Order: sequence, then structure tokens, then C-alpha cells
Amino acid sequence: MSVPRLGTYVSEDNNFKIQVISADAWNGQIQAIYETNYSPVGGFTTEGLIGGFSWVFSNQQGKDGVAPFFITFRAGKRPDDRSYNIDDSWTGAYQVNDILLMDGARSYIDKEGVVQVVSLGTLRFSLSN
Repeated sequence: MSVPRLGTYVSEDNNFKIQVISADAWNGQIQAIYETNYSPVGGFTTEGLIGGFSWVFSNQQGKDGVAPFFITFRAGKRPDDRSYNIDDSWTGAYQVNDILLMDGARSYIDKEGVVQVVSLGTLRFSLSN
């Protein structure tokens, strides 16, 4: 069965990285490190069980467990003083060429009441060597 290949996927605009550390075919969980270059609080990194994937039946290949399949990641940060909370969510498809086609959204709220809900766009993430 196909699971996301281990390694670092970099967005085409070079602002986001997802390093897949492990992917469990049994429960669809992904252990990964997410990194962004920019946000209202600067760049941030999140590590843990931040992703998931699930298959659909492929008529072309006559089976499931193969690409393309659904994939998603969610990463956030809230410091101990709870002065803000930021969350990036990405959802999309893992394609047969090991490219993630993902659409992203970001939510940010700070202690001053500033609220930002923005699109991060639709981007391709390629596996880097």
C-alpha cells in the first residue's frame, strides 16, 4: 500500500515546508514537522501528529491504497502566555508523482483582539532531495 513518501515537501513559493517523518497506513496518521517563513508573529515550526491521509478506490489501478489520495495537515502555535493563537490548515491530494496539491488557510487571534482569517492559496509541494 502506498503511503506518503518520507522526506521534506517544499511549497512552490518556498514559504512552507512539511517534513514527513512517518506515515501509518493502518490509521492514516502522519508524524511531521511543519515550518512557515512568515506569519503575523514571524516564522514558526510545529512538530507532532499533525497530518492524516486516506485512500479512495482507483478505477484505473483496480484497487485502493495507491495515489492519488486525500491528505491534510494542521499546525499551530500558542505560546505559554496565551498572547496569541495561530493555526495553519492544509488540505488536498497526494498525487502519483509525489507532489502535494494543497489549499491552505490561516487563522490568527491575539490578545488585542486582532483577528485574521486568510487564504494561503493553492500550492504544489514537491519532495526535495
